Amino acid sequence: MNGVSQDLKLAIAVHRAGAMPSLMPNNLEKDVKLFKKLTGNTNLVISVSEIDLYNNNFVDNLIDLKITFVELMRDDIDSVEKLNSIKPLSENWYDCTFLKNVERLKSNNIKIMRRCFKRPIETFDLIDAVCIKGKESAGFSSDISIEQLLQEQKEKTPDAKLITYGGIAGPDDVKKYLDLGADAVGVGTLFAASIESCIDIKTKQLMVSKTKKDLTTFSDTKQNAIVIEPLDSDDEFNRPNSLSLGIQGKGGHIYAGHSIDGVTEIRTVKQTVDYLVTKIK
Repeated sequence: MNGVSQDLKLAIAVHRAGAMPSLMPNNLEKDVKLFKKLTGNTNLVISVSEIDLYNNNFVDNLIDLKITFVELMRDDIDSVEKLNSIKPLSENWYDCTFLKNVERLKSNNIKIMRRCFKRPIETFDLIDAVCIKGKESAGFSSDISIEQLLQEQKEKTPDAKLITYGGIAGPDDVKKYLDLGADAVGVGTLFAASIESCIDIKTKQLMVSKTKKDLTTFSDTKQNAIVIEPLDSDDEFNRPNSLSLGIQGKGGHIYAGHSIDGVTEIRTVKQTVDYLVTKIK
């Protein structure tokens, strides 16, 4: 979840609860070294933009830090027009420098993940896992359900691992997606509302009172959110000012998906993880 993805404290809590944390670090080396110091390993997903893999020094750093997973974020999505016209291919995947660095990561046992928003994507025989977001997800949404996109991606890339991102409100949802063929599920909104999350307590309390019927889908960016207090003027794409206020409990908004229905109280991350896996055999 944007604004919470940099929360190192939350990533550590997710790890200690037995799940795989995702982190978009403010400072790659500093954050990963602190994570390793406090957990004893580097078993986490680091989110980077595709353009980062043109930087040989950055790739060297990922290898030296012994990162376990790298999730590639499409760096060209900066407007709803681009989101609506997004292609399953990316020009980066035809660039020798980019491909060489992807292969370097893989040769050093780093797994590569990439997001799928609106239609199945190519894996180029290099992507280990596809992360699937649909209309139930927080932030970017579409007219396609996670379930439909999961099936289409499974048909296109039967050998890739598939991870659904969004729509996890409880153990029934976890079981549903695993039964449909997902190898894992991603959780955002429930962790954002956890005790360990950096979000202000007033915002978390508001999340408890909301359901998916209260979600706003911004007309210009097609992002699912809970609006706390609308601003007088529009923010730029991704609404960083409004998002910052929401996290601080001062108005604005936070991103949330259909899983907001599962935020019925403010739990610890461990309580949330233990609850979500109750129907997994």
